[in-house]
Amino acid sequence: MSYILDALRRAESERERGQVPGVHTQPAPGDAQAGAGQRQRVWLLAAAAALALLLLGALAARWLAPAPAPAPMPAPLAPPVALARAAPPLPAPELVRLPPPSLPAVAAAPASRPAQPFALSALPEALRRQLPPLQTGGAMYSDTPAKRMLIINGQLYQEGATVAPGLVLEQIKLNSAVLAFQGQRFSISY
Repeated sequence: MSYILDALRRAESERERGQVPGVHTQPAPGDAQAGAGQRQRVWLLAAAAALALLLLGALAARWLAPAPAPAPMPAPLAPPVALARAAPPLPAPELVRLPPPSLPAVAAAPASRPAQPFALSALPEALRRQLPPLQTGGAMYSDTPAKRMLIINGQLYQEGATVAPGLVLEQIKLNSAVLAFQGQRFSISY
């Protein structure tokens, strides 16, 4: 008998679908849970998409922001203009000249640089034997020199960094890097 009553209730609920529920309408089993689960999934997807967009925006703002411009040096003071009817001219004040601000210490390159650095294979054999092993793992090139990076022997370096004792990474180019070792500049490709 209960099978027959259940079948009648299901048939009646199927007929009432699409109509406004009445006082005696019974909810179909699982409808409330399915709707709540679907709404929860939609909210989770929306939150994940918003978080991803926020992270992308933050990364884009960081990488696309221009590098801060160095502060301009103040112009030297001009001597005061003498008035036409002034008493004897006063001696010009002595200007105090400050040394330019010091830059971070970077290994100095020799004064007589060749226009193009040598290839690593063009270095003298004795000098190549003294070099530590150099294995590049990856590079990131940017128009801004401060954002250029190179992975050598598993370590991350920027321009001007000392890779090994006496070995300085001078410049990172698009497909190569210029290094200096014992006064000799050479390039490696990657």
